[in-house]
Amino acid sequence: MLAARRERGIEDLLDAQSEDLDEWEVLVDSLSDGVLWDEDWRDNESLLDADPKASQAVKKLMGIVENYYIAVPPDPTEGATVTLRGLTQDTAGPK
Repeated sequence: MLAARRERGIEDLLDAQSEDLDEWEVLVDSLSDGVLWDEDWRDNESLLDADPKASQAVKKLMGIVENYYIAVPPDPTEGATVTLRGLTQDTAGPK
């Protein structure tokens, strides 16, 4: 995490020996925001539970297409599955 922080140019907030959980949380959040920036899933609950007319208006304003939150992506093909498995294998760990 500390190396990733340096790569992203995040200023030094703590050292590897720090036991300040709040500072570690700040670091984890800042790094995850760089990778997991797409957090529109958080809107799902509030929009699905809202009045349908209000929800539709908000989604239109935000450019969210109908069924965005409930659409199911297609299953990958067999070839894609093999490729994805290969990409996600832990090459550093024991075999």
